[in-house]
Amino acid sequence: TLRWWGQACTSFSTTDGKCVLVDPFPADFGYQAPTVQPQVCLVTHEHADHNSVGNVKGKPQVIRGAGTHEADGLKFTGVATFHDDRQGAKRGPNTVFVWELAGLRVAHLGDLGHPLTRQQLREIGEVDVAMVPVGGFYTLDAKQAVEVCKQLAAKVVIPMHYKTKALSRLPIAPLDEFLKVVPGDWTVEKPAATSV
Repeated sequence: TLRWWGQACTSFSTTDGKCVLVDPFPADFGYQAPTVQPQVCLVTHEHADHNSVGNVKGKPQVIRGAGTHEADGLKFTGVATFHDDRQGAKRGPNTVFVWELAGLRVAHLGDLGHPLTRQQLREIGEVDVAMVPVGGFYTLDAKQAVEVCKQLAAKVVIPMHYKTKALSRLPIAPLDEFLKVVPGDWTVEKPAATSV
């Protein structure tokens, strides 16, 4: 089960009880706090809306940064990227995390702010499911997100980090801006409406 909790916070859970949570936000951020109790928590970068591990249930092992990490029998690869298109000069570093869970290779792009280099694509490798920021301003905008989706060639892309009713104060674009520029031959599926 994959659940997007808002902003970039996502949980990945299996039927045998494994759970990985990525980029938790603070309790007063505007979205409901995740109700899952993960064994592993990934932090893509050190901004408060992505690293609030104190708002996570239980005592997960927290993983940060580039390189190979192991936790709860899972292997995670952190790929060094940037939060902007100026080598991190504006917003600092960002880590793309890649791991395999329930037979799927998952990539969470955090607050990626630029197209991926050939080296970064090699480190990421083949991907089944990709969580991609699409709201712009702080991250990839809609057109850049489509470019990165094409680079990754993931079977499933799940957009994140966009404006919603719960988070209207941030200067980021809503999901519709991304959907407008998605290629016509891509299949778009929308889950049931939620309160976000």
